[in-house]
Amino acid sequence: MTSLTEHWKPDQHLSLRVTNMHRFTRCRRQWILDHLGYRGQNSEAALRGTLVHVGLEAWYSGAGNTTGAVLAEAVEIAGPVDGWEKWQSDALRYATVMLTGYMERLEQGIDIGRKVIAVEREVTHYFPDLNTTLKGHVDLIWETEFGLTVTDHKTTTRTYETIPDNQQLMAYSYLLYLEDGEWPDAAEHNVLRTVLRTRASKSEPYYRSQVLINEFQRQSSEMYIIETIKDMRHALDRGDRAMYPSVAETGHCGWCSFKDVCPQLSDGSDYQHTLDTQYIREQGK
Repeated sequence: MTSLTEHWKPDQHLSLRVTNMHRFTRCRRQWILDHLGYRGQNSEAALRGTLVHVGLEAWYSGAGNTTGAVLAEAVEIAGPVDGWEKWQSDALRYATVMLTGYMERLEQGIDIGRKVIAVEREVTHYFPDLNTTLKGHVDLIWETEFGLTVTDHKTTTRTYETIPDNQQLMAYSYLLYLEDGEWPDAAEHNVLRTVLRTRASKSEPYYRSQVLINEFQRQSSEMYIIETIKDMRHALDRGDRAMYPSVAETGHCGWCSFKDVCPQLSDGSDYQHTLDTQYIREQGK
């Protein structure tokens, strides 16, 4: 395994994505592994989410105006990738149902009055005091009934609505403000459920959740970004010690692929075998 101390020198430039920050706050160890050049094995769930995202991008950018065209665009862009042959059947099955249900709702007028401004827009800002560049791709920017709105597409297996994590949305909103000099009026999650609809299905195939951006949220999003970048740089400065925080610090979060072996990894034992079986070393890192 590549040593973190060999891969990182204090005060060097750090390039981050908004998704990196989100991952760091959820699981520090997994982000550090990503930074070292390891990436998780592809899964059917990840491929399904990619297909849905690319399909929605095709629809809102005008590249596809039917379910079939949207799916064709999604398959062309998203595949083939590692594991495509293994997962494509289930991934396409669910993505087809999810996008079909979503487009049926579009025909009912859920987007009437909304005007698309940008699709998959990249936002970037360099923080000189932190020697860090932060980038992100905003799924959708449009004028809605709430004003200028930043929308992030999500997929979920839950059949009930949950309180979304707004930190990522607010980070996109803050970067947009730094680039354009104007804060969005609202941030929105556009959630598609990973369920096969049947007559017995009780839940809607999608829901939207909005946050109206006020002064408190503007200030807290800036603080979140600055403090998280500082924490990420500090974790890298600590070297390999950051790989093995105490069990009490990490616990069993139930999120990443290390949830069953966190105590084993916390004392540094046999982690190479775990990395070999669950992560792929990317070339050139």
